Amino acid sequence: MDKRKVLDILPSRNKKDLSEWLKNYPHIKLVSRDDSITYASAIKEALPKAEQISDKFHLIKNLLDSISQYIKRKYPRKLVISSRNDDMCKSDIGNQNNVIVIDNRNLKNRIREEKISAKWNLMMEIKKTQSWDI
Repeated sequence: MDKRKVLDILPSRNKKDLSEWLKNYPHIKLVSRDDSITYASAIKEALPKAEQISDKFHLIKNLLDSISQYIKRKYPRKLVISSRNDDMCKSDIGNQNNVIVIDNRNLKNRIREEKISAKWNLMMEIKKTQSWDI
């Protein structure tokens, strides 16, 4: 990893093949891998003392997936955008739960700012539980 060099590309994702290949490199202390359970198991079997870490692509992908899930949990499924200056009356939306009414003045900027704020807040929550320097 220090040299940022790919050692090999194996033709198989088979646990046995990977384990046999890894046994040729007993000096490996750190393995960057994707989320494959097969890889995790083969590495643990062949190099029990090696530390396993997520590769950069999957680390970022997992982070973005978590942020997306957080935003979906935090915000309602339905936004009602009013073009009127006054708030929409309850008869316009009925007694629906999980609905937010927004007037459309500066809507794009407000949505953008809210998304940025939500992502930043999530990053800060993650930072509290991890030893990251952001």
